[in-house]
Amino acid sequence: MSLSRSFPENIDDTKLSQIIVQKVLDHYERLPKKGKPRPEEWTTLASFVVVDAHQNIEVVSCATGTRCLGKSLLDKNGNRVHDSHAEILARRAFQRYLIAEISHIYQNKKSRFLQLNEQSRVETVPGVKVVFFSSQTPCGDASIFPRQPQDIHPEMKRKSNISIESEGQLTYTSVGQARLCANRFKQEDSAAIEMTQISCNGDSISKTQDLPSNDFDLYRTGAKCVQGCAQDSRAPGSSYHVTEVLRTKPGKGDPTLSLSCSDKLARWNVLGCQGCLPMIFLSTPIYLDHIIISGCVADKRALIRALYARLLDTPLLPPGGYKVHRPDIQVLHHIFPHGKFQAGPNCIAGYTDSCERIRPCDTSLIWYKISNSESVTEVAVNGYKQGTTKKDLTSIKARLSVSRSSMFADVHKLFNSLNDEKKQCLGGR
Repeated sequence: MSLSRSFPENIDDTKLSQIIVQKVLDHYERLPKKGKPRPEEWTTLASFVVVDAHQNIEVVSCATGTRCLGKSLLDKNGNRVHDSHAEILARRAFQRYLIAEISHIYQNKKSRFLQLNEQSRVETVPGVKVVFFSSQTPCGDASIFPRQPQDIHPEMKRKSNISIESEGQLTYTSVGQARLCANRFKQEDSAAIEMTQISCNGDSISKTQDLPSNDFDLYRTGAKCVQGCAQDSRAPGSSYHVTEVLRTKPGKGDPTLSLSCSDKLARWNVLGCQGCLPMIFLSTPIYLDHIIISGCVADKRALIRALYARLLDTPLLPPGGYKVHRPDIQVLHHIFPHGKFQAGPNCIAGYTDSCERIRPCDTSLIWYKISNSESVTEVAVNGYKQGTTKKDLTSIKARLSVSRSSMFADVHKLFNSLNDEKKQCLGGR
């Protein structure tokens, strides 16, 4: 897919973010139907987008998904993808894009995103930004925030004639979305809570405690606190959850060992979103410049807390450019058409039961770019390629290209293709 820009340079970040979200949604619509939800199913969409210094926008990876494997199904050989939430698959697809771009760089091919420095390491081109988009608030800590009627977004007021007192940071995109969260997060009566909130004033961030909370409840997450961390009190109302702790992904049945998407995005804001394999060739980590959440109930203060503010006091970061990165975070209102709620004639006047899709989609759609004219599209089921039979589960053809074993094999091949001088610069023998 070629770069595209049909707007003036130097537009503000909010307008640029709106254009980015629309381009991601348009890109998704052009992908094949295989792997997408049926009419009664829903899913989450996530994407990585690269924006150059001239504000040319390029979607380089995207994925859908809501599933995660239980601990009894973990594959120690890396042949199976354990976490198939859209955010994680999109990042794996972004890693695949990085590996392809790095390979092009060492073949003396041009890249708008990466370049080779004097030490034979790869670095990002000056002015390039990496943007992450998701159609759903990340599970875990970012999904815990106060629920107050006055925080309903004005867009909801316009569509449904709901009276509101003030705007606040909490946003809804439809009456259906508001009802979704009431169902999803299991509301209880209000009670007192000691909860960390984030106040933003320019570049400064402060934490305040002991908020008066008799007049609000919390949106809740099914993600469970990791053993050894502070645990949820599960008391009625707003004291139900503790914040700023590690959590495993929500789900029924066999519990998972995969950390929540909030925790994984927080890790990317310290270690970078490139992962350990592409980092072999990079001079410094690649950080997200913008995070966009659109089409769902979200709270910017909770996103800041969950995705980087809780890590600001992290000691002893390793050398090599690592830091606690503070991306710009925006909450927008473009609705993903295959989300939990759908628009339709029965939804115009407000929420009806027919708006809510019945179940999450079992399949995940994965797409990423590998050159100006080539891309890869895969459909995943239970961590393998769709259509894999039982007898083929241990074979190479069952592996997704975004699995650890597949990426390791290609990175190993890329490293061995370099001459001895470049290998020495990269720390090899």
